Amino acid sequence: MSVLDAVLAQLEGKPHQRIRHAEARTTAELAAVRGLPVGAGLKALLMKAGGAWTCLVVRADERTDNRRVRHALGAQKLRFLRAEELASLGLEPGQVPPFGPPVLPCRLVADAGVRQLDTVAFTAGTWTDSFVLATERWVALAQPEWADLVAR
Repeated sequence: MSVLDAVLAQLEGKPHQRIRHAEARTTAELAAVRGLPVGAGLKALLMKAGGAWTCLVVRADERTDNRRVRHALGAQKLRFLRAEELASLGLEPGQVPPFGPPVLPCRLVADAGVRQLDTVAFTAGTWTDSFVLATERWVALAQPEWADLVAR
């Protein structure tokens, strides 16, 4: 099953909007095709921390703070997954959806600032598919752990 199919299965029967659009790779391009501010987008980053894969989720207009991430994950060393590791999941950088199991085989940790959003938007395994839904619905589906991952 593709990542897109896995996300669609998670969203089945739940209120959401699927937007099929021209290829978009940057946060600005995605915000424009979605008709939402950049900050409504979720950026999902797959990292290896302490030998395990973790998906970090932050608002698309924010950057992670490595010190805070290491503290939240209890890890001394962090690194982004390599292209070949992402490819083993059928993904490229920028295509990672903000989900752990059953969509992705990893721990899911979201920045506490995501809770401030009414609506979230994200990509799901392609450059041409975006999803928009109420933040509370994403939280109920994804069930992330919460931590402070960005400096404010």
